[in-house]
Amino acid sequence: MSQLDISLYFNNFLVFLLFFFLFIIKIFKNFNYFYLNLIIRKSIYSTDRFSNLLNLKELKLISSILKL
Repeated sequence: MSQLDISLYFNNFLVFLLFFFLFIIKIFKNFNYFYLNLIIRKSIYSTDRFSNLLNLKELKLISSILKL
């Protein structure tokens, strides 16, 4: 294999990864309100303080995905 072949394969792989992650983000954006609602409910009904902190982290993660 020449250097050109390797770079072409690598570029194709990077393009594939880019579209793969864009597809995953699109799926998250389609279903995010459902999961957001579940996490909010879980944090409201949960009495464990540590569990509430974990839910807040999950909520921040989903809100960061929403902003993309």
